[in-house]
Amino acid sequence: GSEMCIRDRGLAEEGDELRRRLELWADAQRRWVGLGAIFGGANGGGAVAERLPAAAAKFADADRAFARCRRDLLAKAPAAVRALLESEKLPGTLEHVAAALSDAQRALGDYLEMQRGAFARFYFVGDDDLLSILGGGDDSAARVGPHLSKMFAAVSAVDAADGGARMASFDGEVVPLGVALEDRDAIKWLVKVERAMRVAVAASLQKALAGVDGDDVDGWLAATPTQAAVLATQISWAAAMDAAVAAGDLAKPAAAIAAKLEKLAAAVVADAGGEDLALRRRKREQLIVEVAQQRDATAALG
Repeated sequence: GSEMCIRDRGLAEEGDELRRRLELWADAQRRWVGLGAIFGGANGGGAVAERLPAAAAKFADADRAFARCRRDLLAKAPAAVRALLESEKLPGTLEHVAAALSDAQRALGDYLEMQRGAFARFYFVGDDDLLSILGGGDDSAARVGPHLSKMFAAVSAVDAADGGARMASFDGEVVPLGVALEDRDAIKWLVKVERAMRVAVAASLQKALAGVDGDDVDGWLAATPTQAAVLATQISWAAAMDAAVAAGDLAKPAAAIAAKLEKLAAAVVADAGGEDLALRRRKREQLIVEVAQQRDATAALG
């Protein structure tokens, strides 16, 4: 009976030790797989690895040690489980691998945080997406493109064609940016895009304000980006209401609003379809909603 107890205790101890070593192995492998795509590969990693040589060296050290562990165990197949349990050096080696990979992971995290500090919209994308953006290659537009909508709401793409960059919405609306986008560095490329977007919207708004109160409402809307059209309409209404309230007579802005709604409704009815019909409808819908709200607010003030 005592011999059986001793044997059972020994088996339990071996089982506990095997579980501990498997957990060490799983932890090291999880870290190794996660960092392998960044620091591994035949050329020792890509652009991110080149910017983090110390972290890349840590990974390379861990990679070599972990490869030896795998090689040694495979050499003892089919008794690999017994070899996993009996190897005296294995626990220490796996702990070393996990520690080196943890250092590399920490350096990578610090690097990504620094990039987010340089361009705050990177906080809208996850680490994997950010690594894809920051990766090597000459075509910044291709690297940034799949993640652009996460950083700029409603922007589906930025076309950096030779004729001049343009931004496009998911509705198919296109606005020229008026700049050439040739930077290989993703952050410089995005900073230039963001600045060009602001300038383009400001220029569109200035142009929209010049024609916001014209007779050809539908023609003005067709030639104006939706954001600028709605904002110009709000500015025009606010200015008209300010003057009307000061004069104590809201009849003029109320009549102007009613006339604009009639023209927009007439344009919807008269539209024969054709190219960009869906875009025209959406633009009219947004402007009609805005003008209708102005009509209701004007009536409430009266």
